[in-house]
Amino acid sequence: MVVYFDSVKSIQPKPFASNWDDLKERLMHHEENANKSDGALWSPVEYYQGRTRGNTAVRFIEALVVDMDGESFANANLDGYEYLAYSTYSHRLDDPHYHLVLPLGERVPAGLWRSVWAELHERLNLQGDPATKDPARIFYLPQHAPDQPWEFHEQSGKFIDTDFIYEPAPNPTPTSPRQSVQPRRKRVVHVEMDDAWWDAGKPSTRYAHLEGQAVWKAMANDFSVMVAEYHEAVRLASQDVI
Repeated sequence: MVVYFDSVKSIQPKPFASNWDDLKERLMHHEENANKSDGALWSPVEYYQGRTRGNTAVRFIEALVVDMDGESFANANLDGYEYLAYSTYSHRLDDPHYHLVLPLGERVPAGLWRSVWAELHERLNLQGDPATKDPARIFYLPQHAPDQPWEFHEQSGKFIDTDFIYEPAPNPTPTSPRQSVQPRRKRVVHVEMDDAWWDAGKPSTRYAHLEGQAVWKAMANDFSVMVAEYHEAVRLASQDVI
């Protein structure tokens, strides 16, 4: 269930679209506003029931939104994919700005989204905006300034595949067998404990809402991140060894 927000300050998600055809129809309406902040916003995600805007409240991501500021469609690997792109408030004929929306073949658990985001941008040969990798990222609905151009690009095709296999990064070769290092950073694992956690009477983890293969993917992704952070800490500490 894709959601929308009345304004950038709103934290209450509201139902917006239940499927791709519905979403595409709603995104084909361009509104004229005197100020960018006058526009409503949307997010291609499903929230936990009763929760307000935030990364930990997101259950699944259902579409990829690429923030294309000055990037060319000609350089993107979009052949065969279904998508809709709409110009944003900053769009000008000599300085194009778009939100490129691609429906996902399978919705992605929020815990995996940052890795999937990076993989999809690499696959599409697009840089995008790193800030948009947050699961709860919101985007303005199609709007334009008075007397300014606006446009759409649309293509029919297949939904983009998100069935990846995540593997821990390989161990790097030690710089010296005699070096003894002490990692500088410690990984902090966030566990959400709200009223539901206390009422349940049993542990609640970030994987509680996942099932089957999605659980193993999320755990493998988190393990890969921990391994990478450890090796980075080792690398930084080794610089202090004389």
